[in-house]
Amino acid sequence: MCQSSGSLPRPITARVWLEEGAKILEKGEMVPGHLASANLIGARITGTDPKVMAAVIRGALMESLPAEALQRVNIPVLILNGKADAANVKIAELLKAIPTARAGECEGDHSSTPYQPTFQQAVIHFFKDQWRLRAHA
Repeated sequence: MCQSSGSLPRPITARVWLEEGAKILEKGEMVPGHLASANLIGARITGTDPKVMAAVIRGALMESLPAEALQRVNIPVLILNGKADAANVKIAELLKAIPTARAGECEGDHSSTPYQPTFQQAVIHFFKDQWRLRAHA
Protein backbone atom coordinates (compact mmCIF):
# COMPACT_ATOMS: atom_id res chain seq x y z
CA MET A 1 0.00 0.00 0.00
CA CYS A 2 1.34 3.39 -0.97
CA GLN A 3 1.50 6.25 1.52
CA SER A 4 0.44 9.73 0.48
CA SER A 5 3.29 12.16 -0.04
CA GLY A 6 2.08 14.22 2.93
CA SER A 7 2.92 11.42 5.33
CA LEU A 8 6.46 10.84 4.12
CA PRO A 9 9.21 12.35 6.27
CA ARG A 10 11.01 15.36 4.87
CA PRO A 11 14.66 14.86 4.05
CA ILE A 12 16.96 16.00 6.82
CA THR A 13 19.06 18.84 5.46
CA ALA A 14 21.03 21.41 7.39
CA ARG A 15 18.42 24.04 6.49
CA VAL A 16 15.50 21.88 7.66
CA TRP A 17 17.34 20.88 10.84
CA LEU A 18 18.23 24.47 11.74
CA GLU A 19 14.70 25.71 11.03
CA GLU A 20 13.23 22.96 13.23
CA GLY A 21 15.58 24.00 16.03
CA ALA A 22 14.64 27.66 15.60
CA LYS A 23 10.92 26.81 15.81
CA ILE A 24 11.42 24.89 19.05
CA LEU A 25 13.49 27.74 20.50
CA GLU A 26 10.81 30.30 19.60
CA LYS A 27 8.06 28.26 21.24
CA GLY A 28 10.26 27.59 24.28
CA GLU A 29 8.78 24.12 24.68
CA MET A 30 10.48 20.74 24.48
CA VAL A 31 9.06 18.43 21.81
CA PRO A 32 9.22 14.85 23.13
CA GLY A 33 11.29 12.68 20.82
CA HIS A 34 12.44 15.58 18.63
CA LEU A 35 16.22 15.83 18.51
CA ALA A 36 16.07 19.55 17.69
CA SER A 37 14.89 20.05 21.29
CA ALA A 38 18.61 19.88 22.09
CA ASN A 39 18.77 23.54 21.01
CA LEU A 40 16.37 24.46 23.81
CA ILE A 41 18.30 22.35 26.30
CA GLY A 42 21.51 24.13 25.29
CA ALA A 43 19.87 27.53 25.66
CA ARG A 44 18.54 26.67 29.12
CA ILE A 45 21.85 25.28 30.33
CA THR A 46 23.76 28.37 29.23
CA GLY A 47 21.07 30.86 30.24
CA THR A 48 20.65 32.06 26.66
CA ASP A 49 17.38 33.65 25.59
CA PRO A 50 15.78 31.02 23.29
CA LYS A 51 14.23 33.66 21.01
CA VAL A 52 17.62 35.31 20.53
CA MET A 53 19.08 31.90 19.64
CA ALA A 54 16.26 31.35 17.12
CA ALA A 55 17.12 34.70 15.51
CA VAL A 56 20.81 33.77 15.36
CA ILE A 57 19.96 30.45 13.69
CA ARG A 58 17.68 32.13 11.18
CA GLY A 59 20.42 34.64 10.42
CA ALA A 60 22.70 31.74 9.54
CA LEU A 61 20.02 30.45 7.15
CA MET A 62 19.71 33.72 5.21
CA GLU A 63 20.63 33.83 1.56
CA SER A 64 23.90 35.63 0.87
CA LEU A 65 23.69 39.22 -0.31
CA PRO A 66 25.93 40.76 -2.93
CA ALA A 67 28.40 43.39 -1.66
CA GLU A 68 26.47 46.16 -3.44
CA ALA A 69 23.40 45.41 -1.32
CA LEU A 70 25.47 45.55 1.86
CA GLN A 71 26.68 49.04 0.95
CA ARG A 72 23.07 50.26 1.06
CA VAL A 73 22.58 49.18 4.68
CA ASN A 74 21.74 52.33 6.64
CA ILE A 75 21.10 50.95 10.13
CA PRO A 76 23.68 50.17 12.83
CA VAL A 77 25.20 46.71 12.46
CA LEU A 78 27.27 44.76 14.98
CA ILE A 79 29.62 42.12 13.59
CA LEU A 80 30.61 39.77 16.39
CA ASN A 81 33.42 37.32 15.92
CA GLY A 82 34.36 34.46 18.22
CA LYS A 83 37.97 34.64 19.38
CA ALA A 84 38.40 30.90 18.66
CA ASP A 85 36.80 31.07 15.22
CA ALA A 86 39.68 30.39 12.85
CA ALA A 87 37.31 30.19 9.87
CA ASN A 88 35.91 33.71 10.24
CA VAL A 89 38.78 35.87 11.48
CA LYS A 90 38.89 38.17 8.44
CA ILE A 91 36.10 40.69 8.75
CA ALA A 92 37.84 43.78 7.32
CA GLU A 93 36.11 43.41 3.93
CA LEU A 94 32.73 43.00 5.60
CA LEU A 95 33.34 46.13 7.66
CA LYS A 96 34.20 48.00 4.45
CA ALA A 97 31.11 46.69 2.69
CA ILE A 98 28.71 47.79 5.45
CA PRO A 99 29.28 51.49 6.17
CA THR A 100 27.30 51.39 9.43
CA ALA A 101 29.03 48.31 10.85
CA ARG A 102 31.27 47.99 13.84
CA ALA A 103 33.17 44.96 15.06
CA GLY A 104 33.25 43.17 18.37
CA GLU A 105 34.74 40.01 19.84
CA CYS A 106 33.42 37.37 22.18
CA GLU A 107 34.39 33.91 23.34
CA GLY A 108 33.82 30.80 21.26
CA ASP A 109 33.81 29.81 17.61
CA HIS A 110 31.13 29.92 14.91
CA SER A 111 29.16 27.09 16.56
CA SER A 112 29.51 28.03 20.22
CA THR A 113 29.68 31.84 20.15
CA PRO A 114 25.91 32.49 20.55
CA TYR A 115 25.93 30.41 23.74
CA GLN A 116 28.71 32.49 25.32
CA PRO A 117 27.84 35.12 27.93
CA THR A 118 30.30 37.50 26.22
CA PHE A 119 28.20 37.26 23.02
CA GLN A 120 25.03 38.17 24.89
CA GLN A 121 26.80 40.98 26.77
CA ALA A 122 28.15 42.43 23.50
CA VAL A 123 24.68 42.42 21.92
CA ILE A 124 23.14 44.08 25.00
CA HIS A 125 25.91 46.69 25.06
CA PHE A 126 25.36 47.38 21.34
CA PHE A 127 21.62 47.91 21.87
CA LYS A 128 22.22 50.14 24.92
CA ASP A 129 24.59 52.27 22.84
CA GLN A 130 21.97 52.52 20.09
CA TRP A 131 19.26 53.61 22.55
CA ARG A 132 21.63 56.17 24.10
CA LEU A 133 22.55 57.58 20.67
CA ARG A 134 18.90 57.69 19.66
CA ALA A 135 17.99 59.56 22.86
CA HIS A 136 20.62 62.20 22.12
CA ALA A 137 19.62 62.64 18.47
